[in-house]
Amino acid sequence: MAVEPGAEGEGTLADRARRHIGEASALGQFFPKGYEKKMRERVRAELHDFVKAHVPEGIPVQHIVGEGTVYSTIIETARKIGADLVVMQAHRPELGDYLLGPNAACVVRHADCSVLVVR
Repeated sequence: MAVEPGAEGEGTLADRARRHIGEASALGQFFPKGYEKKMRERVRAELHDFVKAHVPEGIPVQHIVGEGTVYSTIIETARKIGADLVVMQAHRPELGDYLLGPNAACVVRHADCSVLVVR
C-alpha cells in the first residue's frame, strides 16, 4: 500500500521509515540529544495513522517498531511474538533488476515461519 504524498515525501510507510531510520543510523552522532526518542515516537505515530487509514476496523493489529538491522530485527521479532507469517516487500525500487532485495532474501532464508514477499 502506498501512502499519499505529503510534506514528508512519497512512498510506503516502510520507505519513509527506512529513510528516517537510515538517516538516524548514519548520522546519529550529529543529532541533538533526544532525537532518537523523538524519531521513535514519530514512526509509531505514522504507523498508527497508516493502520487507521488502511486497515478496516475490527481487524486486530499489533503495532511493533523495531530498531537494528532490518532483516535481523524482523526475524527476531517474528520469533519473539510467535508469528505464523511475515509479509514484506520484494525489493526497494532501485533494485528493480533483482527478484528480492537483500533484506527480503535474508528473512526468507532464515525465518522460522512462512514469509510472503509482495512485489
